[in-house]
Amino acid sequence: MAQNIPIRLIHSDSTITQIMATDVALDVERKTGGIPIHFSGSTRGGFDLNVNNATIIINGIIADDDMISTISVATKASASIDFSVSHDTAKYDTSEVASWLVGNSADDMTINNGRVTASNTENAKYFIILIDGNGTEYEIAFVSNAGAVANHQGIDTDPNPDRYYIGVYNHSSSVAGTHVEIADNLFDLINNDSVLQTKFTAAKETSPITGEGNTQIRITQDIAGSNHNIIGTTPSSNGAWRNNGTKIPNISKFTGGRGAGNLDKAKSAGDRVMDLYGILNNSDNATLVSRIQGAGKGHKKWHGSRDEEDNQFGDYIIGIQIPFNSTRKAGANEKYSVRNFFMPTGASHMAWAKGSDNSMPATEPFSDTGGSDPGGGDFTGIKGTVQKATFTQLGGEPIYSFTIVFAPIDLIW
Repeated sequence: MAQNIPIRLIHSDSTITQIMATDVALDVERKTGGIPIHFSGSTRGGFDLNVNNATIIINGIIADDDMISTISVATKASASIDFSVSHDTAKYDTSEVASWLVGNSADDMTINNGRVTASNTENAKYFIILIDGNGTEYEIAFVSNAGAVANHQGIDTDPNPDRYYIGVYNHSSSVAGTHVEIADNLFDLINNDSVLQTKFTAAKETSPITGEGNTQIRITQDIAGSNHNIIGTTPSSNGAWRNNGTKIPNISKFTGGRGAGNLDKAKSAGDRVMDLYGILNNSDNATLVSRIQGAGKGHKKWHGSRDEEDNQFGDYIIGIQIPFNSTRKAGANEKYSVRNFFMPTGASHMAWAKGSDNSMPATEPFSDTGGSDPGGGDFTGIKGTVQKATFTQLGGEPIYSFTIVFAPIDLIW
């Protein structure tokens, strides 16, 4: 347990089961080996196709909740927009990272021809979309200004519904705003608008990719809980932006968020073991067969809402977060920064992206979406599920030991 942060099993409905580990083994077996070659003096050759098995074995104890900490407070989902790097370059070597504004000509940004300003945002080709915990959608247009980009943000009430805007370009001097200026515009818009400030909170952060300060905006939902209207859906860019292949800021969509429901209330060791034992004996990843089998049993097949899906499939374990202490990511006056192990599988991972420099804080909510871009879902923990678990009660006491075998799996069918 790194600085009092336990290992966490993640369920598909975003709830968390904390486990108190006494030891953890991260096992990797590469499918390779040497074969002696005839008449070569036992020279050995072999193939390595980068096909590997991985297993995580965790031993620990389960005690009554008054002996270990529990997560009983509801948490809020958060997302980020990094204006110092474009989404399509974020996955590559940071030495090659370019601004999302690079390659966006004035015409691409609808700044010269059919110029979009604060007074005609209904013509905006490029905007980002936020959805709050109640499912209400908000559009924020990127506009030009006949003056400084800094401190240029607000709302245009002519469209129906209203459309918000932030300045990104000064067409009087033909100069784009800096990353800091544009990020600051979004920060001020969210925190100062009379409506948005009741739905979201914005905070400035240093880009985890470029290291440029105050260029990433962390957006946190005002409503706590794992509302699936927002998880993994926004912030997003509109269709015109995507269809034109225009560079966009690097967006990490809303993740996390958890209600203080029944699964989060204080429990005995036996309660905890029974919960895990029951889940592991019968839980499913919402396959087609299980959906058909569940028809007529309080679930509306695969046409039901996400809440209905959570009632039947939400307990399935889809990931794990294992904290470790990092000196590489420690801040000023810190010996360690607590980060999460991640599993850098996939053909798109570059050599520089596989080590601790790209680990994320242990407090970062787990996400099984967001992909392999630095800061994406692949870096928030390890995807997979429990392969085997053994629970043993110790001497008739209300304490159990356990061994959990977790199988890291990117795609579960």
